Amino acid sequence: MSYHTPYKFPYENYKIVGDTAEIDKILYAEGHINIDVRDIEQSLSNETTNYISTGYAEGTGCIANALKDAVSKLPIATDRIADLLFNIWTPKTMDSPAKELQSITEFLRELSVNIDCFWGMAYDDESLNGQQAKVSLIAASK
Repeated sequence: MSYHTPYKFPYENYKIVGDTAEIDKILYAEGHINIDVRDIEQSLSNETTNYISTGYAEGTGCIANALKDAVSKLPIATDRIADLLFNIWTPKTMDSPAKELQSITEFLRELSVNIDCFWGMAYDDESLNGQQAKVSLIAASK
């Protein structure tokens, strides 16, 4: 008989402010571009504080707007961010998610050229439908 123990992320190695359940959701997500534990560990800081926030949006530009919403909820200024990891959640039925992604590039460019970014894109058909998006964001401070 094969027994598989689910991976337990080493939260105790980091100072994290926010809902760590979002990290577990990202780790077990199924989607277009999956984030793995190495991506998360590489984006988190062992020396400084890490922050988790979540943003939501719907309609035209919902992916970029959900990212902007998540960034606006961070308790630190964007010039204090060293690394940014975010996972974009959409329903499988979303019309043209690739078209929506173009506006993210522009927003990240405006945010800062000095922030290292990691990102993924997964499905959430349980809480999202149509043109709705959610972004789970992890920011490591400088």
